[in-house]
Amino acid sequence: MRALNFNKGCYLGQEIVERIRSRGNVHRHLRPLELDGPLPPIGTELILDDGAVAGQIRSAAELPLDSGSRNFALGMIRGEAELRNETFKYTVDTDAGTARILAAPPSFA
Repeated sequence: MRALNFNKGCYLGQEIVERIRSRGNVHRHLRPLELDGPLPPIGTELILDDGAVAGQIRSAAELPLDSGSRNFALGMIRGEAELRNETFKYTVDTDAGTARILAAPPSFA
């Protein structure tokens, strides 16, 4: 944190940076997801098994591969939901799908 001087001036994002520095954590994390199901629009809610909202889809894309298409997304996931290490559910119109957090970059072989 040497790049920022906390004693002078204002800068864009100052409140967020100071909140993270003073409280020592953040409540939401941007995580890569692999989807099984339809491609969801931005803002689609991710739901836990108990019905609680775990987060939202921020972007999603279909990746065509020789072995078949796969769907990936970036999701803003609540910290406590991420710790539960569950598969999240989502719905697009009447079609249901599941999402899981990728622990490592996916293999495209």
